[in-house]
Amino acid sequence: MNLHTPSRAMPFLAMLVIALVLIALPRLDSLFFANLRYSQCTSLSVSDPQKALKLAHTWRARSPLSPLAQHCAAIALYATQDYTHAAEAFIALAKAAQASNPTLANKLLEQAAQAYEAAGQPDRASSLPIDINKNNDLNGSTAPPASLPPKNP
Repeated sequence: MNLHTPSRAMPFLAMLVIALVLIALPRLDSLFFANLRYSQCTSLSVSDPQKALKLAHTWRARSPLSPLAQHCAAIALYATQDYTHAAEAFIALAKAAQASNPTLANKLLEQAAQAYEAAGQPDRASSLPIDINKNNDLNGSTAPPASLPPKNP
């Protein structure tokens, strides 16, 4: 096969471009669509918690290391009234954020405490190492929402 002939090179180049796009697609998804997906998930957690949970599980399966996907799942768990699992998810995120952003970790622990309170476990909520004097400035980082969806009666 002579790839120097334009008519023969075109299918080869097209296949090469398609292969490169398919390889790069997951990275492009995480770069460009993570914030959009996160916004959609948090909105759904109020309007359709089950759909938010399904979105969160799908997103986490595709991007298991994404903190936004993990936080989306925690919010969706809270919205579906699975408060104990939501609290555990917030705590896991707080542990992961502690070294790089202690203020964000503190906010996540506050959300875990809210979830434990909603689960009727005030002792577990009060045992979390929340620093009530922690500066609320997150230094420009992407922060999870300060409040969770309203607790359903």
